Parts: sequence; C-alpha cells; structure tokens
Amino acid sequence: MTKNKTNTDLELHDDSPYEVNIDFDDASRCWRENKKHVGNGQFQYICGATKTNGKICIRGRKMGFTRCAGHCNGERMDSDWLRIKGR
Repeated sequence: MTKNKTNTDLELHDDSPYEVNIDFDDASRCWRENKKHVGNGQFQYICGATKTNGKICIRGRKMGFTRCAGHCNGERMDSDWLRIKGR
C-alpha cells in the first residue's frame, strides 16, 4: 500500500502474482470439525473416535490425552506438546 501525495485516500497496488480467494465460512466450518463450542467464545477439542454405532464421539478429550476417558487407551499427547502447554 502506498499513499498518494495529492490525496489522503490510500491507493492499493496489487503486485502479487497470486489471486487470494478465501472462503472464510468454509474455513470456519473446517476449523470447527474437531471442536465443540463450550460457550463464551471458547472451544474444546472433541475425542473424535468412531463409536460402535458408527457415530463420532463428541466428548471432550481427557487432559493430556488424544481421546476422551472412554477412548484414550493410554495414548498420551506428544511430550513436546505437553511441555509447550506447561503440563
């Protein structure tokens, strides 16, 4: 962006060879696929395991695990991830 010396409005110059075309509604839907809204603008990752009835488990993940308490089977998060999160 550059400012035109004779005008206070900004003049946009697009020198980029790429076209930017982002579907923010689709991006939001994709981002929410593995999360559930818990209120107040906050989200929690869901378990995501496939239940015996074929549906996806939507319970929250057990702290430090990749799945909920019923599906975790001892699969802990990566130790680097836990160290970054301060756990």
